[in-house]
Amino acid sequence: MWCNGISAEPFTELESVAQHELRARFGLPQDAFLVGSFSRLACWKGQHILLEALLEAPEMHAVLGLWVSALTPTRRNCVPTCSNTASLTACISLVQHDIAACMTAVDVVAHTSISPEPFGRVIIEGMLAKRPIVAARAGGVTDIVEDRENGILCTPGDVHALAGALGELSADVGLRNRLVEQGYANEINRFGTERYVESVQKILSDVARKSRSKRG
Repeated sequence: MWCNGISAEPFTELESVAQHELRARFGLPQDAFLVGSFSRLACWKGQHILLEALLEAPEMHAVLGLWVSALTPTRRNCVPTCSNTASLTACISLVQHDIAACMTAVDVVAHTSISPEPFGRVIIEGMLAKRPIVAARAGGVTDIVEDRENGILCTPGDVHALAGALGELSADVGLRNRLVEQGYANEINRFGTERYVESVQKILSDVARKSRSKRG
């Protein structure tokens, strides 16, 4: 799989900052199990799947980092809110700035797209934030996440499977730690900036070699 290298610097700069400080910075609950979703506001990104899953786990708290693309049409009903949906008992916080810090403030990063992604940059960023990943099993995501090795995969749009995975992670610190360790190693070894530079250099060297061979 090919992608632009993703710098770890915004995340490593936060290693000395306590999680409770980051939560206070964004006004997030200190004691809740926070599930973060960071993506464009679009129905196919599946923010509504996360919120429906949290209906089965009202003790959890959703942290939504959303941005709107002018190229992507959105609908108002893509993301219901606590204030206007009586049946939604899970609490929601909206954050828009410093996504690296927001990711580091949560307990789990959830990727919930209901259509296949060509890649899934947010998954790599979640690994850099040293947070366990729950992701939709489709598209390029399956080239990043090995189920229960460096993250947990769920069927896209399966609310109950997502709720079950989040509940398991909430209850099992050892599982969270293992996924974080493997996820971080996966990111550094496959998608870090050094790896990206090495890959580009190899491609350029191969092209130059083939060009010299043709001229010769």
